[in-house]
Amino acid sequence: MVKQILLVVCWMTSLIGAAQDYIQPGLLVGEATFSPSTMLNRNVQNFYLSGNLEYFTDKKVSFKGQSHLFLNGNDPSAIFEQRVMTYFGAMYHFNRSNWDQHIGFSPGVTVTQSGIHNEDGNRYPLMVNPSFAVEVGTTYFVWKYFNFFARVTYLNAKLSGTLLENHRTDELMISAGLGFQVPTRK
Repeated sequence: MVKQILLVVCWMTSLIGAAQDYIQPGLLVGEATFSPSTMLNRNVQNFYLSGNLEYFTDKKVSFKGQSHLFLNGNDPSAIFEQRVMTYFGAMYHFNRSNWDQHIGFSPGVTVTQSGIHNEDGNRYPLMVNPSFAVEVGTTYFVWKYFNFFARVTYLNAKLSGTLLENHRTDELMISAGLGFQVPTRK
C-alpha cells in the first residue's frame, strides 16, 4: 500500500513538473547538504557540510560557487583538524524539460589545519593550497521553488608543508538532497 501511494505521488509530481520548464536564464539555485567523501590516496572517509550557489546565464551554462566545511572523519591519525575548500567555476548542462544533467570544472583553494604534529610536537600552521573540482550531477526541478539533486565531485587537493610522504588529499564526494531556486528574470 505504501509503495502504491509513493508511486502515485511520484507520477503526479512528474506530471506537474513536465508541464513547466523552470530551467531558464536568470535562475538562481542554492543547495546545502551533508556530504560524505572517500579519500583516494588513503583509506579514510570524511564528512563535510557542503553548500553552493549557482546562477544560470543560459539554459546550458551556469556559474557555481561552492564550499565544503570539514566536520569529521574516521582517520585515527587525524590528518585534518580543520579544512575548508572553496571553488568557483562553470557548469555545462544537458537539460530536457525539468530534468538536468551537468558537468563542470571549478578552480579553488583549500585551507587546511593538519592534525599531524611536526618534529617539535606542535601542530602545523594553517596551509592554503590551490585546488580544483570536477563535478557530474543531475537535478530534477520539481516546482518553481525547489528541486532534488545528486552529484559526484572529484576534489583534487594536496597538503603541503608537513612531514607526510604522500601529500595528495584527493577525495571523491557524494552529495544529494533538496535544493531551492528563485527565478530572477521574468
